Amino acid sequence: MRQLKISVPTSWEDITLEAYMKFTAIDTDAKEEFIQVKALSYFCGVTELDAIDMKVKDRQAIIAQITEVLNQEPQFTQAFSLFEKDYGFHPNLDEITFGEFIDLEKHQYNIEDLDK
Repeated sequence: MRQLKISVPTSWEDITLEAYMKFTAIDTDAKEEFIQVKALSYFCGVTELDAIDMKVKDRQAIIAQITEVLNQEPQFTQAFSLFEKDYGFHPNLDEITFGEFIDLEKHQYNIEDLDK
């Protein structure tokens, strides 16, 4: 069996929005092994085949670490930069524009719209 070097998330900062959105789209009625393979693929960047080939004890330890991170309360970040563009949250929701309000209403409850 070949050795894999993988990065296991230790905080919410290590989890991309894309990976989180993919993971939350998994059917909750799916088999546990399927969910674990997808979690390893999305959060650790391993192929599904490599995840299937892992030793059970190794996979369980990594899944426990991922679960611990997902159970943490995410830390709020007021502003951040991504690809040299600044983003942030409006500091006073009483002062938002009508267009901003419409966007909030439209996208706030749908997990598929988190990136909007």
